[in-house]
Amino acid sequence: ASATVTVNGAAVASGSPSEAVDLAVGENVITVVVTAEDGTTTLTYTVRVSRAPAMDATLSGLVLSDGTGEVELAPAFDPATQSYTATVANSVTGITVTPTVTEASATVTVNGAAVASGSPSAGIPLEIGENVITVMVTAGDGTTTSIYTVMVTRATAVPVLPFGGVLLLGIILACLGGLRFCNLRKPVWRA
Repeated sequence: ASATVTVNGAAVASGSPSEAVDLAVGENVITVVVTAEDGTTTLTYTVRVSRAPAMDATLSGLVLSDGTGEVELAPAFDPATQSYTATVANSVTGITVTPTVTEASATVTVNGAAVASGSPSAGIPLEIGENVITVMVTAGDGTTTSIYTVMVTRATAVPVLPFGGVLLLGIILACLGGLRFCNLRKPVWRA
C-alpha cells in the first residue's frame, strides 16, 4: 500500500487537486494529513488562508411600494445610478423601500434603519411635496459605502368643489373670457 492524503478529512489521490474548499471572510484553516504506507505514521500540515471581505457596496435592486403596487423610479433602476425620483398621488401617505445588495456580506439601511437585503423597510411616511429617502450600502469590509437617494414627490390635494362651486367657477371663467354670457361692460370711473 502507498501513502494516503486527506484534505479537511476528505481523501485525495496523491498529486491530484482536492475538492474546492469554501473560504469564509477572515482566516480559514485547511488541514492536510499524510498517512504513511504503514497506516499509522502521519504528518499533518496546516494551511491558513485569509480571505479579505468584499468591497462591493452596490445594490442589485431597489423597489418602492405604495402598499397597492410598485412605484416607478426615474430613471429605471441601474446599480451604477445613485440618484432617483418618484412621484405618488396625494392619497399615498407612505411607502416602503426594498433594497437588494449585490454582495451577500454587505449591509443596508433605509433612512438610517437597518433593513434585510430583499426585504421591505418599515413604512416611511410622506409629507406633501418632496421627501428624500436615503439608502446606504456598507460593503463586507465595513468601510466601503455607497449612498442611493430617492426624491419622492407626493402630489398636493386637488380641491373638491360641490356642484354649485363648479357652476360658479364656470361662470367666473366665462366672464373672465369676455363672453356675452356675463354681459360685461366697461367700468366707468368718476372723479
